[in-house]
Amino acid sequence: MQHMSVPVQRLGICNTEGFDVCVLCYGDHPELADRCLSSIVSRCRMPEVKTVRVGLNAVAPITRKLVCDLLRKLPMSLGVMVFDAGEANRLKYPMMRKMFASGMLGEFTMWFDDDSAIQSKASTTWFDTALAVAKNRDLVGKIYMQRPVGHQAENIKKQPWYTGKELKKGDWFKFVTGGFWIARTSILKKWDYPFSAIRHNGGDVMLGELCRQQGLKVFNFDHDVLINTAKRRGESMPPVWSAVLEPPEDHHDFELDVYDLRARQ
Repeated sequence: MQHMSVPVQRLGICNTEGFDVCVLCYGDHPELADRCLSSIVSRCRMPEVKTVRVGLNAVAPITRKLVCDLLRKLPMSLGVMVFDAGEANRLKYPMMRKMFASGMLGEFTMWFDDDSAIQSKASTTWFDTALAVAKNRDLVGKIYMQRPVGHQAENIKKQPWYTGKELKKGDWFKFVTGGFWIARTSILKKWDYPFSAIRHNGGDVMLGELCRQQGLKVFNFDHDVLINTAKRRGESMPPVWSAVLEPPEDHHDFELDVYDLRARQ
């Protein structure tokens, strides 16, 4: 495999109304990749969707072929990128940073884990509905609540986006679950999200806390969306900032095969 290094920086955001749709596939689960991507591709159209980006973390060959076959069905005018880690599992949030680093075009970023999907009953105009909901909001998705873990409350005070809204004993985080969400791309860019400290767990909680600290608008939206329908797979790690000292950030030191598969036909 030819490898290409992707620098972690936010490039070329033009904030055109619409979505960059991002999907992360993992492991030997072609049925999940098929359901998720098929639900997107069958409803995907311009101008609501600007690009479709798919990350492949340690996927089986059958999953890679399925993903490529589905993406080839998209219009040639639509931006399509694949971020392929080969046989390695590079974890969720390091892959997400790489996927966000290469020129987001839309005003909004839409994220799917592969065990989430647009429901089969959803209208072909589902992206229109999602765009109407996202307007005048900063983060939308299925809202959950969770208690702080370990040293998270004190470590949040060290972050550049902290504004003095303390987490007192008994307080809960309010956040949008990480299996599906929509966020303003400009906010992700401004605060360099996902933060480099995040490895595999707790990224959704911290995005919610960032929004609370910054006074941003969070809205509950899961209309015709299946979210986190599979049991946890792969790695499981302590959530970010739960330890006194976080591990080094060498989890970002890897290369990917990054390509528009239509250029390889």
